[in-house]
Amino acid sequence: MKNQFMELRASLNLSQYELSQKVGVSRTSISKIETGKSISSVVLAHKIADVLGYVYIKYLM
Repeated sequence: MKNQFMELRASLNLSQYELSQKVGVSRTSISKIETGKSISSVVLAHKIADVLGYVYIKYLM
């Protein structure tokens, strides 16, 4: 799952930094979510999904 989240972000040509700025967290937080070292909150998962234009939150949980 974590690699699919990374691929989805990359397919939109968004860097970790750009995504982090759009959702209000650090780039490190995005990196940890992508690598599976951290799990996002439901609120953050919804923000990320909104930015990525994706409704399937399972990628982020």
